[in-house]
Amino acid sequence: MKQPLPATSAIHLPKQPRRYGAWLLGLLLCMACLPAKAGTLEIDSDDGEQIPVVTHPADGPRLFLWFPSEAGPQPADEQLAAELARQGDSVWRIDLLEARFLPLADSSLPRVPAGDVARVIEHALREDDRRVVIVANGRSAVPVLRGVRHWQSTKPQTSRLAGVVLISPKLFVQTPEPGEPAELFPIVNASNIPIYWLQPNQSPWYWKLPQMMSALESGGSEVFVRVLRGVRDRFYFRPDANA
Repeated sequence: MKQPLPATSAIHLPKQPRRYGAWLLGLLLCMACLPAKAGTLEIDSDDGEQIPVVTHPADGPRLFLWFPSEAGPQPADEQLAAELARQGDSVWRIDLLEARFLPLADSSLPRVPAGDVARVIEHALREDDRRVVIVANGRSAVPVLRGVRHWQSTKPQTSRLAGVVLISPKLFVQTPEPGEPAELFPIVNASNIPIYWLQPNQSPWYWKLPQMMSALESGGSEVFVRVLRGVRDRFYFRPDANA
């Protein structure tokens, strides 16, 4: 029987991304249901589609770009964004599925063009002079990593893009048959950006952490993993995820 991973892996990020991830974890576990004075904006995609964004403005030093999971935007996302704004950090919540008229399904987010995420990153860095932290939940990790790579290949590098926070990321093409190896999306091996990873230990993907981390490292990414004990995927927005 495999032994569980330690609560914290031996791989660490630079201090800045690690601090962002730890801070965000605290908010996930203790959110205040406060109203947010949210706004909206639309960002043009490469082919003329409109990418809808809900904004939660604040005057602090950071801007979080929040990409929901394959379950779509959740009330918990709005509550978390409101709490981040209350503490001084702006949040943009981006709905990639609505922009492409895609259904709420596990297979939809990998169909989102990388250019959509790259356009959001470009717009944020152009219109805002703060440090940008990207947050991807579940299956949105796939288009986010693709979009970051696309942006890196076309734009000058900047330290203002601090890194990516992954929450229960789904990086495999599909659930493998028993005894068969799991196939990762190619972008995992091609990513090169600081990553802070929040991984529930009651997730079926928990035991695949070594494979996923090795693939990310092969592309040059620095990875820090925080294992969340006693919870499953979707722990912070699905009431029946745990008692």
